Parts: sequence; C-alpha cells; structure tokens
Amino acid sequence: MNLLVVSDVRIYREGLQEVLASNDQVEVVAAASSMMQALGYLEELNVEVGLLDVGTADALVLTKEIAIKYPQVKVVAFGLTNCMRDVLMYAEAGISGYVSKDACVAELVSAIVRTHQGKLSCSDEIAGALIQRVSMLARMQAAPTKLDELTPREFQIAELLSQGLSNHEIASALQIRLATTKTHVHHILEKLRVRRRGQVSNYLHRRLSEGTNL
Repeated sequence: MNLLVVSDVRIYREGLQEVLASNDQVEVVAAASSMMQALGYLEELNVEVGLLDVGTADALVLTKEIAIKYPQVKVVAFGLTNCMRDVLMYAEAGISGYVSKDACVAELVSAIVRTHQGKLSCSDEIAGALIQRVSMLARMQAAPTKLDELTPREFQIAELLSQGLSNHEIASALQIRLATTKTHVHHILEKLRVRRRGQVSNYLHRRLSEGTNL
C-alpha cells in the first residue's frame, strides 16, 4: 500500500523510509515534515495510509483534517505513550491504528498492514480503554440527565475536563480561542450545577456508575 510518513524529526523520516524500503507490502510515496506539507502530499498523491509521529507539531489537528478531507486515508499514530487521555483524544480525532514508543520494526509493519486491512491495531490496554469509552458513552446516553442540557461542544469540553485538561490544553486540542473555552466551561459548571472543574469529572463518573438522573 502507499504510505505517507509524517514527522518533523528528520532522522525519523529518513530512518522510516530506509527501514520500510525493504518491505514489499509497503511503499513510502512521500515523507512530510509539517502539517501543511502532509496535506499537500495528500492532495497530490494516492496515499492509502499515513504514519504520523504524534510528537510532530499540530499532529492532532492534522489527524482531524485528514479525517474530514481525506476519510479514505487511514492514519497510524506512532510514538504514543500509554496515557489513556492522549489515546482517547487521538481516537476521537480519527486515528485508525496505534504503535507504541516501545514497538519494534516488525510490530510497526504489522500495525500498518492491519490498519490498511481495516483491522484494529493497538495494544490490549488501548483496546480495553477504547471499549470502555464506547460503553461509557452508551450508558451516559441511555437516560436523561443534566448532561442533556449541554450543547454538543459543551459536552465535548466536559469530557476533556473530566480527563484533566486545562483551558489552554482544551483550546489547543479543539482549535478554539481560550476566551471561548472559558465561556464554555462557565456554562458547563452552571448547567451541571457544580462550582469547580473537578466536580465535572466526579459528576460524569457518578453518571456512569449509577445511570440515574443526577
């Protein structure tokens, strides 16, 4: 399959190109050092899978852009830690596969191929977290709660608050202004009838465990 490598670290780009050149299942058609360069290659070339270094500037934004503009392109994230907050953020942005920082070359190739085939490629821990996430969302939507008063954007921000993100981190992740983020947070606290940010997380956890109209 045709692969696009994206990393702002030159040694990563060149190293991955060299390593993957000997594999007959993968053809590296280009290597981008930035989001704009990657989007340019996606427009010009027939890319099937993108291999994205999550340490690259605007990696999360690029993931969202690909999901919207090039939904046929599957993205494999490499360099992720086992921090579930980061994993879930990338999952919601549109990532199709994961490669941990400790993966070997064989595991990297396997992840790329499996993702291209439409199969889930991640560790058992990440798979468990993703399943738990889907289960949580289903249970939260099963009964009416104060959460129903939130707009879709407010609900999205409430979830990020529950993951411990600061206003600056939320603004960066969602590509919105800091002042807008603060306004949304204020409305969320009002609608959920809580005073502190930490109480949003407690509320969501209670909602998940009890499944009642809190």
